[in-house]
Amino acid sequence: MTYDGETRSRVLTNLGEKISSIFSDRSNPIGAVVGFFKDMFSRWKFDALTLTIVLVTLVFILVGVVSLVRRAIQHRRRLAALQLTKLPHAQRRGLVARLRFYLQMLDMLERHGHRRPPAQSPMHFAESLVESHPGRFMPVVDLTHEFYEIRFGLRSLDDERRDRIRDLMKSLEDQLLAKKVQSPAS
Repeated sequence: MTYDGETRSRVLTNLGEKISSIFSDRSNPIGAVVGFFKDMFSRWKFDALTLTIVLVTLVFILVGVVSLVRRAIQHRRRLAALQLTKLPHAQRRGLVARLRFYLQMLDMLERHGHRRPPAQSPMHFAESLVESHPGRFMPVVDLTHEFYEIRFGLRSLDDERRDRIRDLMKSLEDQLLAKKVQSPAS
């Protein structure tokens, strides 16, 4: 009826002994796995070179896994920036190729400290840039219009549109670089 300190201590001691016996008894699956790993490390005698090679290999594997995860997250973020997350895979692939200019524009802006918040629409982002820096970011508004026409208006990326986008990208790059050159002298 009572659960005092002595009873609690006795229960915890019994529980600890039971867990210890499970881990040390090789006839059950848990004990067999624990025993395997204990034996493995005691059987393998690593010299310094072998241990270094194993550790370097593990580091490369870890870097590779982290790189793959980072790439998957970045890919998902890019699809969200293009507002393509809800489209079927086949339709998404064609749009990604045609909308690559918009991702390049976002990358260019990010390198200069202007990141679009995920919750902000592309047009609202473009307009907020123009409001904060009149004239400087007009190419962003025009490129965003092109983005909307291709993404939602299902317009093709013909030669004329491609040339217009290329000119707008060059204009934006020139504006960003001009500001960067002027900044240190100010």
